[in-house]
Amino acid sequence: MIEKTIFVTIAGSHAHGTGELRVRRQNAAKLIALINGALTFDQVVGRAAQLQAQMREATSRCALPDDVDYTFVDSLVVSLIGSSF
Repeated sequence: MIEKTIFVTIAGSHAHGTGELRVRRQNAAKLIALINGALTFDQVVGRAAQLQAQMREATSRCALPDDVDYTFVDSLVVSLIGSSF
């Protein structure tokens, strides 16, 4: 479970820092190794602490809006649903 938390933290840190959400990761091999147990628990906890610090720093200079634009999201969902028929 902690490996998924690290993955989400990495993705979130990147999104906060750049405003982009990337699904395909350049570090996918490292993430797969993490899932397969390549690191000890202490190493994972240490890496998680580093990532949390990076997330706090990225959040402080975040390019993303402070809140969700619900009107935009609603219209996007309606558009996506409409285009699937």
